[in-house]
Formats: sequence, C-alpha cells, structure tokens
Amino acid sequence: FEHFKRICNLAGDKIAYVGSNGEITYYELYNKVCIYSELLKKQGTSPVVIYGHKETDYVIAVFSCLIAKRTYVPVDWFMPEGRLQHIIELTGAELIINCSDDSSINTDVETVSLSELELFSGENIKASDNENAYIIFTSGSTGKPKGVPITYSNLSNFISWISSKK
Repeated sequence: FEHFKRICNLAGDKIAYVGSNGEITYYELYNKVCIYSELLKKQGTSPVVIYGHKETDYVIAVFSCLIAKRTYVPVDWFMPEGRLQHIIELTGAELIINCSDDSSINTDVETVSLSELELFSGENIKASDNENAYIIFTSGSTGKPKGVPITYSNLSNFISWISSKK
C-alpha cells in the first residue's frame, strides 16, 4: 500500500488510466481506492468478482480489493453466463462489483456498482487474512476453466522483479 500511495502522490494530477469510459488521475485513483477499500472491508472477507471491461471503475475495484486484502476474480462482461456462474461457485464469491454500465448480471450473488459499496458503510470492519491477491481463470480449452490463485507474495515478487528491470 505504501508503494501505491507514494506513486500516486508523486504523479498527482497526471493521468493514471484511460479506460473505455473516461480517464482518472493518480490523485483521484488514490482517493477512490482509499474510500472503496474501507467499504470492502466492511462487506466481508470472501472473494469479489470484478465484472466489466477496461472501465476506470474496474481499475479502482482491483486496487480497492488489493488494499482491502479481498481476493478478486477478474471477469470480462462478454463471458458466457454459465462460465460466470461456475467461477462464482468455485471461488465462493459473495459479492460482484459490476463496473459495466451496459451489462446486467443474472445471478443470486449480491451485485453492486462501485458507488453502491456505500451500502456497507454502517457495518464493522472485518479483518481479512486472505493470502490470495487474485484468482485468474484459465480458458477452459481442455474442459472446465480452472482458477489459478496468485498470492500477495507472488505479486510482491513480481513487482520487485519488474521494478529492477528499469
């Protein structure tokens, strides 16, 4: 988190991400991630499906989950409904953040937009000890898709390695 905070403070008003629905500065990204990560801590500790495709809210949701220590599962909005349901069942996700304005999701799992996370503002913060940062699913070309968990340690090692390549 400190590395993320330092980068956002240094870059300030520079553009952090240009998505399919606009752009966001590092300052805006940092502020939104701080708010939404706290709200995610109040919702629970189960994995979160992040549903969308290249929206600025998608990036905010990813960083919010990482800071809140909530395992996230990235899912593109064009994924078939049956595959989405299979992923939800395998991961035990109890929340979907729908970042796409154009898509609705037909599932029994609680589905909210990023701004609707404020629904969880009155609850107590739940400590999460998730070791998995995210779960990425294979294409399923040999059968059913399989989830590959990426731990915070894996992610930290990757960031250290990529940072050393400058």
